[in-house]
Amino acid sequence: MIRALLRPSLCSAVAISALVGYLAAGGAPGPRMAWLATGIMLAATGATILNQWQERHIDALMDRTRHRPLACGRLNPRVALGAGLLSALAGILLLTVLDSRSGWLTLCVFLLYHLIYTPLKRHTILALLPGSLCGALPPVIGWLTGGGSWQSPRLVIFSGLMLLWQIPHSWHILLRGRRDLHRAGLFPELHRLPPSRLRQLILVWISALTTATLAIPVLLIPGTPTIRWLVLGLAAWPLATLIIHRRKQERHPVAGWQDGAGVFYLGALMSLLLLY
Repeated sequence: MIRALLRPSLCSAVAISALVGYLAAGGAPGPRMAWLATGIMLAATGATILNQWQERHIDALMDRTRHRPLACGRLNPRVALGAGLLSALAGILLLTVLDSRSGWLTLCVFLLYHLIYTPLKRHTILALLPGSLCGALPPVIGWLTGGGSWQSPRLVIFSGLMLLWQIPHSWHILLRGRRDLHRAGLFPELHRLPPSRLRQLILVWISALTTATLAIPVLLIPGTPTIRWLVLGLAAWPLATLIIHRRKQERHPVAGWQDGAGVFYLGALMSLLLLY
């Protein structure tokens, strides 16, 4: 029950992305880095508990989530609400002590997630935009904690690519649970769009990701031909895998992206940010 409530794998992924931003900004390994990880984990844990409290009635309608503690009634909603608020507040305060900008940004992400994204996804697929922004901002929090500047081109490019990456990643999650979402009344347009139109939309977003990736050697790390070829390969990877699988009309609309292409792209992008 505790694992289902806290979702440690998801919270750990959020913390890792924040630590990448911290190290890329020049932050030194040590106590400050450990406190950053702790603050992010607390904030992310509080967010996931409060999300389950906020959507416990919807979760009960979906096969994927109906066994969660709040959805199935194994945990008192008041207890979950208190634990979620306490964890989130502790994380935000800790991050504020480390860097006031990080604390305020974490609070903004928290409000965006719970007050805009969560209610909006009952009405429109456009909720993906604020939801994806929430997923793209943890590295920015780490960057600011590491002493980085808002105006840094590295921060702008990396956070922009993270945002573009989040969109097809979110499409994959939505389409994988399409029947559940329809039963719960979430993302209504998703259930009215034919597979061909979904493929077109996903192709547009991944094309945007590919195009934006090509800006890395121009704006971020101009230099050797080797770097340019690496970035060219990184840019082509998601688009190529999607086009190859797209020819098979019976396949899932994001087949290829979830088959490792998205994870590989994100790992390579983080490596570039750290090494250059």
